[in-house]
Amino acid sequence: MRQRGERWQDHGLILDKGDGGLWEPTRLSKLWKRWAEVNGFGDLKLHGMRHGYATLGLAAGLRPEVMIDLMGHSSTRILKRYQDVIRALRRDAADQFDRLLTTSEVGL
Repeated sequence: MRQRGERWQDHGLILDKGDGGLWEPTRLSKLWKRWAEVNGFGDLKLHGMRHGYATLGLAAGLRPEVMIDLMGHSSTRILKRYQDVIRALRRDAADQFDRLLTTSEVGL
């Protein structure tokens, strides 16, 4: 934790202005956009990182209760959208294996 003496504001944030203070959302979005473009992330939105974090956590097998705590939510209902992504990825993987195993092109 970076502390700036008497100016430090402890809000428990992951991303702060360097003194613990809150970013104004529009300003933070503009800074992120510039940083993402310069560093090869294209037009990836900052909120997109949050979605990716949730999806990867669930894909890694983290329990929904852990993910909601890490993301600051109070209900697992919000994770449904990410679980749907995981189900779709698993279904796609199964379809790809099915194609591999049932086509004569594989040469197995």
